[in-house]
Amino acid sequence: MDPLIGAFAAYLTMELRLSRATVSVYTLEARLLAEYWAPRQLVGFSGAELIQYLVHRQLEGASRKTTAKSLSALRAFFAFLLREGLAAVNPAEDVETPRIPRHIPEVFSREEVERHLAAIDLDTPGGVRDHFLFELIYSCGLRVSEAASMTLERIYKSEKFLRVLGKGGKERIVPIGELALEW
Repeated sequence: MDPLIGAFAAYLTMELRLSRATVSVYTLEARLLAEYWAPRQLVGFSGAELIQYLVHRQLEGASRKTTAKSLSALRAFFAFLLREGLAAVNPAEDVETPRIPRHIPEVFSREEVERHLAAIDLDTPGGVRDHFLFELIYSCGLRVSEAASMTLERIYKSEKFLRVLGKGGKERIVPIGELALEW
């Protein structure tokens, strides 16, 4: 199975041009399915058997969100098997993705933000950096990963905006707050 998983990873990387993180998750999901279903063949795998596997994962503690990601990964895996002539159908195509309840993200109150900023030691270069990053995240609504990958070349001080490289390598322009600019 390892050569097949390796070929799947190459397909995801080279053909579909998915991110390294996505390739890692998708290959892990394919490996987990293969381990669960061993020694039976994945060729001729049915939608009912796929549902049985996903229910098994949920009984082991997988959330709906994890199950939805698993299903997405396995759709790609079976599409790959189909493309390579190793499967006649994609059993994941007929399996409905579980509904994921939407939740509103929690945000800090103004007082919490001020308390966090006050706790940063500004007598060290790391403290100044941390204060700037916190201001940047707060004023621009950035993800932590977006702020962590920010470079000075992407900050346009006079125009008061940032070029942010977000999820999926998508770039967007974001206005930057005065206080973050000062820092």
